Amino acid sequence: NAINVFNDIPENEKNIEIIGAMMKAYYDNEEYNKSLNLFYETKKTTKYCMNDYLYVFALWSAGDLVSLHQGSLIIDDLNKSENSDILNNLYVQSAIITMYAKCNKFKEAINVFNNNINKYKNNYDKDGLLQLYCAIMECYTKKGDCKQALLLFDDIKNHKNIQLDDRIYCIAINACCHSGLVNDALSIFDDVKGKYNNNKRINPQIITALIDCLGRKGGDYLDKAENLYKIYLETNINLHYKMKTPSLLSLLLSLISDNNPCGTDICCCNNNCCS
Repeated sequence: NAINVFNDIPENEKNIEIIGAMMKAYYDNEEYNKSLNLFYETKKTTKYCMNDYLYVFALWSAGDLVSLHQGSLIIDDLNKSENSDILNNLYVQSAIITMYAKCNKFKEAINVFNNNINKYKNNYDKDGLLQLYCAIMECYTKKGDCKQALLLFDDIKNHKNIQLDDRIYCIAINACCHSGLVNDALSIFDDVKGKYNNNKRINPQIITALIDCLGRKGGDYLDKAENLYKIYLETNINLHYKMKTPSLLSLLLSLISDNNPCGTDICCCNNNCCS
């Protein structure tokens, strides 16, 4: 397995890319403490030059542990002058927002976004800017201010030269879900269908978010949820194996059997969503 492969590599042959890959493996398997421990061990070894990739996974790990203390220590380290280039990286700024939001420090997360958005609005790193918006939209959704999250979605959607990805569509639909804005969710889904040229291989995470949104509304929207399943999943069983959330069929059946307008709380928009 990955751990054995990593441990079998002689210390003098390990590099920062290999360490980053191991941190990611720990994170993807929810071994957040191990990811952080490897981060700190690497920092103690002066032969390695730390990079933004390691700091992102360290901040994400601190956030998933809901450890504001660990996150603050990492931010303090980033604020050292020798790390200024890493601190200014948009992916690192996004990870700081995510960490604060997961620790329920919404004011701090919003301040990070506001302090950066004007500076980087015309940044050449369009992917980094998109991740910054993803992070703050998730923050507002977690905070319960879904309308602000959707305003930010409209803002980034109108940004020239930025192509929206599956993750931000998923976050936007999830915001609609938690605010009862079903028609807005369906409108966003129309945009998604246009992006995919109306074929049936739309990312299943997006379908999950929309079915959850329809199920919460209940009534006739359950029929729409069932139609979504039939159109996008029933005829393409391979998509089931790509799901990282509970299967859509199970979700749909629970919504129908319970006849519960609140539906099932599915939050598919974490850092691994739509990867």
